[in-house]
Amino acid sequence: EQLRWGVLMGAGQWVVVVVLCVGGASAPPPPDSSPLLTWEGAKRWRHLVAGGGPGGAQAVLEVLPGGEVRGAELRSPFSLLEIQAVKPGVVRIRGARSGRFLCLDAGGRPRGEAFYTPSSCNFHEHVRPDGYNTYEAERLHLPLALIPPGGGTLRRPPPPFTHFLPLPGEGPPEKPPQTPQPRRSLDPDSSDPLGLLGRPHLRSPSYGF
Repeated sequence: EQLRWGVLMGAGQWVVVVVLCVGGASAPPPPDSSPLLTWEGAKRWRHLVAGGGPGGAQAVLEVLPGGEVRGAELRSPFSLLEIQAVKPGVVRIRGARSGRFLCLDAGGRPRGEAFYTPSSCNFHEHVRPDGYNTYEAERLHLPLALIPPGGGTLRRPPPPFTHFLPLPGEGPPEKPPQTPQPRRSLDPDSSDPLGLLGRPHLRSPSYGF
């Protein structure tokens, strides 16, 4: 009887191991969890959608040209963010449309600044197992928090969001590389040292009337 019980226990353990292995293999990795994204200079374009409020409320982080940082209901050009690693585990965030850097002031309030200051604009990026990210100011050790759009009252404001789901976005198109033009060398012995005779489209201002 002990031998049969041992066989059953072994079989049960084997089934549990198989189930756990299958379940782990089917779970997708959290977004932005690739170690390549932590390399210095690595850049990605994201919309940070904060959620977890009552009734499934959510907010999309926007950085406006005037420096205001707010939570919007829908994604927009002002919610597209450039997230760039400055060192392992630390990033800086810049609004793609506004060009302002996301920073925290001394009171922990988010603000869009025209100039990048590492002491107030660097964030520790933590990737959670549920796919959400949290951002903690490197110097202040305060979380990036976003007030939900609408709702709440002056006496009872809604709790801020601190968990952000990074949704991929398309960055601005890169400028095509300019082909350098060959420089002309001056020939003082030539009758046309500036090479103007080979350009029939050039006209003297005297013939502009």
